[in-house]
Amino acid sequence: MRTNAARLIHTLTLAAATTLAACASDEVSAPKVDAEPSIAPAASFAIHLTTPNADDAGLLVALDGAQVDSVTTSAGTAVLLAGAEGGARLVLSARDGSALDGVVATVWTRDGVAPRAELREAAARGTHAQRPLAGYSLRVSPADAAR
Repeated sequence: MRTNAARLIHTLTLAAATTLAACASDEVSAPKVDAEPSIAPAASFAIHLTTPNADDAGLLVALDGAQVDSVTTSAGTAVLLAGAEGGARLVLSARDGSALDGVVATVWTRDGVAPRAELREAAARGTHAQRPLAGYSLRVSPADAAR
């Protein structure tokens, strides 16, 4: 069971991640937090991360080229912010002690098209300092193939 302090830290992290993602996109709609699709999506895609670090606290990922509907993650907390022109920003925040590596999220699209994923920012656990992006890579695959 979470303590009040842990709940407060989780809430503040989520608020900060939402603000960070909103700053990264000019026009943003309401976030969808760890929500499965509200309509029957055309397809789902796994977002695979390779990281040179074992202690990433958060990531900002740009998703373009597809009509992204929603996202889920088992790595921590995911916030999806949809832009006005079809692009989206995905903010991933790791659970305490968990690693952001491997399949970090599943993204559903309305049009069946795989999104292009680009890592824009990475933050270190503890200090939340931005990290150089050298050594990181993202790959998108059909979600069924990722299992």
